[in-house]
Amino acid sequence: MNQGINDTKKNVINTSLRLFKEKGYQNVTIDEICSTAGISKSTFYYYFKTKDGLLDDFYDIESQIGIDQIESFITSNNRWEQFWNTIEPFVDHTINAGPEIISQLFIANLQTDRNTFSPENVNTRIPVAIIKKGQEEGHFNNSSDAEEIYSVIKNTIIGIAVIWCIEKGSFDEKEAIRKALISILDVKNG
Repeated sequence: MNQGINDTKKNVINTSLRLFKEKGYQNVTIDEICSTAGISKSTFYYYFKTKDGLLDDFYDIESQIGIDQIESFITSNNRWEQFWNTIEPFVDHTINAGPEIISQLFIANLQTDRNTFSPENVNTRIPVAIIKKGQEEGHFNNSSDAEEIYSVIKNTIIGIAVIWCIEKGSFDEKEAIRKALISILDVKNG
């Protein structure tokens, strides 16, 4: 995909997310998205089959691991800090989107089995490697298989996000996730 197409798609997704936050998901039409993003309907349908289709790429926009996180992997000997830096960008992206958009993401997944949260859609290599290193070095006291631990962590994060949506964002989702992960990993001095 060339850079121009990628920029257009990002523009449509970001415009849509902004409109969903401002007006509510159900109150935003494809026509309004097109008008606000400055694109034609045919351009919209080139990238997305439906309004729900916008949510398929939700975690690909603004949630990638950045230079700061990569630097922390390289410079930190603290495996908890390294692990948290693989998770935090996605948690922040969820919080920035808000509970209504995240609720719609869950609904879309339940209705059409989009597999947004399936293990094959998440790169597990880095977090699993950090868990293994943390176990070897005594940073994490949970001695269970690292891949199993990561699966439990992923499901815990999803569960906390569901509760956060149900409760309309009434609690600190990031802190709840952070505490749960410290407990699951059994972080030494966590």
